[in-house]
Amino acid sequence: MPNGSVYQLASDPKIVEPRKEVLHSHSASPSTYAIETAGLTKQRIGKAMPLYYAADALRRVMMLNAGFDVIGIDLVILIVYSIITMAAAIPVFEKTMTR
Repeated sequence: MPNGSVYQLASDPKIVEPRKEVLHSHSASPSTYAIETAGLTKQRIGKAMPLYYAADALRRVMMLNAGFDVIGIDLVILIVYSIITMAAAIPVFEKTMTR
């Protein structure tokens, strides 16, 4: 790829990553900027939030036309988070509704 390309090769040859400055310059909202530009504490907090994985998957699909093989880990994390959240919420809601 030419040096002026907006894409750079990741360590896995199947994955092509947009350069960080391109991600940042095309950001439409705070959920779509490159988290690497934030401080270390904010990076750790951000990666614990499901919005990080949803935005990452969306960014890869929109900018790279990525398929399930690339965004699969993001989807698995979101599904696991959803299952854990629902498992924790159902007993709380049942207890609240029976009062």
